[in-house]
Amino acid sequence: MSSTEAFAKKFLKENTMNILEVINLNFIYSDGNRALNDLSFSLKKYEIAALVGANGSGKTTLFQNLNGLLKPSSGEVLIKGENINKIKDKDLYKKVGLVFQNPDDQLFAPTVFEDISYGLINMGIDKKKIKERVCEALDLLKITHLAHKPIQNISFGQKKKVAIAGIICLSPDLLILDEPTAGLDPKGKDDLIEIINQIRSNRKISVLVSTHSIDIAYSWVDKVLIINSGKIVSEGPPQKTFTDSKILKETSLKQPIIIDIFKKLVDNNFIVDGQEYPKNIDELIDIIINNK
Repeated sequence: MSSTEAFAKKFLKENTMNILEVINLNFIYSDGNRALNDLSFSLKKYEIAALVGANGSGKTTLFQNLNGLLKPSSGEVLIKGENINKIKDKDLYKKVGLVFQNPDDQLFAPTVFEDISYGLINMGIDKKKIKERVCEALDLLKITHLAHKPIQNISFGQKKKVAIAGIICLSPDLLILDEPTAGLDPKGKDDLIEIINQIRSNRKISVLVSTHSIDIAYSWVDKVLIINSGKIVSEGPPQKTFTDSKILKETSLKQPIIIDIFKKLVDNNFIVDGQEYPKNIDELIDIIINNK
């Protein structure tokens, strides 16, 4: 376990404050489609949670309800105990930052520095503080060398980092990322996950991500939320959520590969049953070694 992971576990254990509470949330589109159905869950300060579900299950609609892009048909969304319907949009965007799956939907300024600055300029912050915040975000995302590059001349993965930097500049309490690792190669995925972990530690914020990668969700986050037909049907630690065969079958999800391997090793008497499921290959190797 890294020092960052150890600190995160200690912080979560000591902290009980909910940064986000969603209570009986409903959203119905103008065509009558009910996208969210009495959906409820909570997220603690500093927690990283993954929202997992099939296409059309309501993930994107939920995210847009959480940051004010869509208004709930009924129910409540509370940020630090305050109903978002009572928060002005410009103030809500400072509390809840949403990064789209496709960064091209979010980036529009000529250069990286200008794009990251955009939200701060709209907030009326003075130029000196804008430069300080943008430089901090560039450093945190490890893209300082891209500051004056034209947006169209950087890679897809770099664009994702620029989009995140633009949100981090606003110092939100909750960072929401829609499929942050989609379209990235394995190294790009690992790098981005490490950066998000560092953002969580550096800024002491909560993070909510959506992902289709069961293996990433299982090995990375503190909590998993499974959404099906606009409703959260399972909420809890990855080792509990992803071993519930009934829920996985109902939601057409598969178990993480590391759990499949662990169970096969148990079935073939290579390791003793009754142990906590490993979250990654290193933990699995430790279990195998200790069972010799």
